[in-house]
Amino acid sequence: MSLLSAVTRGFGRIGLSSPIPNMSKAYQQARSTALTSASSRSYLGHGFAARSVSCVALTTRNLLKPFQPLQQLGSPGSLSQPMAPLVQQLQARTFASRRFHKKKIIRLAKGYRGRTNCYRIAIRRVEKAWMYAYRDRKMKKREMRKLWIERLNAGVRQHGLTYSKFINMLHKSGVSLNRRMLADLAGMEPFSFKAVVDVVKMRSKFVG
Repeated sequence: MSLLSAVTRGFGRIGLSSPIPNMSKAYQQARSTALTSASSRSYLGHGFAARSVSCVALTTRNLLKPFQPLQQLGSPGSLSQPMAPLVQQLQARTFASRRFHKKKIIRLAKGYRGRTNCYRIAIRRVEKAWMYAYRDRKMKKREMRKLWIERLNAGVRQHGLTYSKFINMLHKSGVSLNRRMLADLAGMEPFSFKAVVDVVKMRSKFVG
């Protein structure tokens, strides 16, 4: 009996054909090792080569059995029948979510200059706009505080005070009005602002 027929006979005992498609690397190494050992020890008996290959192939098959579902799931052509609808559903969800994300970026880039209907250009401009928005959210607070101080300074100077003196008297008198409220009063309600200034002056005299 030749070596090829012995290998075929050995793999036939465990239910495998001789040409095994998509065989794993570990399986191929085990088979080549078994063939080498069987050819070098062929003097031990007529069916030793077949028995050696059969034992090694059976051991390798048992070791790789837990990893067969992962290997089948990794290759699209060898999907098992129960897993195929699940994988197709996941692919559909991925496609739908990707499409929704792209359309969202296109909507955010609406009104920008240039080809904003192209995703590759729109995503860069939207990300740059997000960077500017993150930076200017902090800058806006600083600029608005400066604006309130300027308006408040202009309002208290009409009553013979400066901004620093008015803020000092305001804290001593215990009036809990912030700069935004005072700036709105100075611009929109001058009489109400004058009443607040008079109250602050009167309380600061008693506090000292």
